[in-house]
Amino acid sequence: MPLHIALAIAPGAPQNPSALAVRLCDIWRDRGHRVSVTSARFVEADCALLHIDTTVVKPDLVPEAPPATLFLNKRVVDISKRRVSRNLVSPSDDYAGPVIVKTDGNYYGLTLTPETLSHKLTKILRKGAGPKTWRYLHMLPKTSYPILNTKSEVPDWVWRRDDLVVERFMAERKGDLYVLRMWIFFGGREYGVKLYGDQAVVKRDNTVRFEYLTDVPQELRRERKRLGFDFGKFDYVIENGKAQLLDANSTPTITGDSPSLLNLADALSDMFAGRC
Repeated sequence: MPLHIALAIAPGAPQNPSALAVRLCDIWRDRGHRVSVTSARFVEADCALLHIDTTVVKPDLVPEAPPATLFLNKRVVDISKRRVSRNLVSPSDDYAGPVIVKTDGNYYGLTLTPETLSHKLTKILRKGAGPKTWRYLHMLPKTSYPILNTKSEVPDWVWRRDDLVVERFMAERKGDLYVLRMWIFFGGREYGVKLYGDQAVVKRDNTVRFEYLTDVPQELRRERKRLGFDFGKFDYVIENGKAQLLDANSTPTITGDSPSLLNLADALSDMFAGRC
């Protein structure tokens, strides 16, 4: 029996064709299910997925739904570093290793829904901040995070900013390369990817190779439960044999095609066993 799936987005938000949820919706449509993309205040569907690309989702953006609706990620309304990270550093603690200065907001603090005028202005000004100027401009570079040898090198103004955090810098290495691991999941379906990059902060654009992973550390499963995720992507590294969560994303994107997409889409059948 076909299902009705609702993708709950913010009013006026554009659809990103690279969003993993959008790609899954395409598969579900091809399988005969009805998919609605909506910003209505009330959602009536068999299954709803909260999909608002911002760090903190305001309560008035989360729609109501009948008790019978399976509402996924409804509890995921705050993915800020202060909410997600277990490795924050303060001026008074005894940590003496390398640190990284980040925005509290996801994706370099560049996404905000709804976007304010001051936020737009800050994004413009941050274009002028670079590795040598960010300290004096009192703002981080737009798409990179400063890595410092010790917390004593962190400027005083950083500690006073609510929109910035200081974290332990944890680097996983394989020879000359740095490693970033990703866990992508939807319901009980999942897959992992291990990226190798030539820069300390591994991103897709500096990845030189990758491989798929089959095992998921139990530490990450516990973090998923703590944060209330039904769907999303976790970035992590292995430090001293233990998984350390770096970032949690409830609106991940994906490039290219992968059989893993079909596996994730099958989670819908798991959730509605016997109905589809």
